[in-house]
Amino acid sequence: MAKFQGRKPTYIRYVDLTWLSEQNFSFPHDMEAQGTIQFMELKGQVYPALVREFYANFRYKDGKYWSMISGNLFELNDEIFMNVGGLSSSGYSIGDCSWVKENFDPTEVYKSFLRGPHLYIQGQLTKAGSLSVENRLLHYIIAYILVQRNTNHAQPTVNDLRFMYAVKNNVMINWPEEILKIMNSVSLSQSKLLPYSIFISRIVDYLRIDVSNTIIVEYTDKDHLVGESLIHKMGIYKYGSTWQYQEDYTTFGLDLSDDDNQDGTDNQHATAQGEPSGSAPQNSAFGFDQLEAMEQRLNNRMDLHFQGLKDSYFAGMEQYEERQTAYSDNQFRELRNLIQSTAEAQNALFCSEFQKLSVLIRGDQNIVTSADHTDDLHPPPQP
Repeated sequence: MAKFQGRKPTYIRYVDLTWLSEQNFSFPHDMEAQGTIQFMELKGQVYPALVREFYANFRYKDGKYWSMISGNLFELNDEIFMNVGGLSSSGYSIGDCSWVKENFDPTEVYKSFLRGPHLYIQGQLTKAGSLSVENRLLHYIIAYILVQRNTNHAQPTVNDLRFMYAVKNNVMINWPEEILKIMNSVSLSQSKLLPYSIFISRIVDYLRIDVSNTIIVEYTDKDHLVGESLIHKMGIYKYGSTWQYQEDYTTFGLDLSDDDNQDGTDNQHATAQGEPSGSAPQNSAFGFDQLEAMEQRLNNRMDLHFQGLKDSYFAGMEQYEERQTAYSDNQFRELRNLIQSTAEAQNALFCSEFQKLSVLIRGDQNIVTSADHTDDLHPPPQP
């Protein structure tokens, strides 16, 4: 249990699939086919101390995964995954699916997920920000909710791409098996953040384990929802009925020619189609369209720049917290090793001194015994 003290949960996220579907995203239908909706929408109270206890007692034995919380031993079986997370164990392990093995090429798949071929540069690291809007959100949900990991969410891994490829091609995945693999890996680690805190806390509720004496943290606010606010942080906004990257947005229908006969009504209508959600279309007289377009693009670029700075700041803070956690764990291990080595040295010294003292005591006893025997054999002469 000591190695889990102070370990924090991974960044908790949940979704509202109904809202995402209403926004005309197509990936929610793919996730519905996978049977992951209930799991992805889990939210509410988290019990950090019980989550740490879960990982401290996590074991894999005889082909089964077990844990214990507050003296309650339980198996992480199909019943728990289905009743708590709605996840079925039918489907393929992502590493064992022969169809994926035969058809998956990470480079080609990554290129097909990009929002433009110009964003692929051979030899360059993958970038989540280069993915199309649909694929960006699908990757986010996989990396933050389904196949949780500690860091580097900005770069899709080969494993991320493999999951995305399977989902988009309707290959059913055995999600419980993938989740248990991650849990097992974390239980054996010394410093990783603790994933699936929401799911584990819902298991606690399902098993009716007493939580009256534990700290409770609430995760229901919009800061943890994969919704409009978080999508905006990715630099993605809704223009008309379409979600686009702000940097890709272009004002449509502007007349940049010198033709005085252009119909202003058509121009106004075309411009309004490109307006961001929540803003009113502008009816500009001819001659100011170019300036308005330049101002719009400049404002968009400034917003994008400041959003990028904000995202970099939060990413930096996350990395700083992770480094601090790793440093604290390392210092703790060094201190523990020092204490153990000091205790062992002190114990060895004590044993050595005790042995010396024992030898001296036995020597004194022998001397006294010999003197007593000598007195018996040679009594003093009588006067």
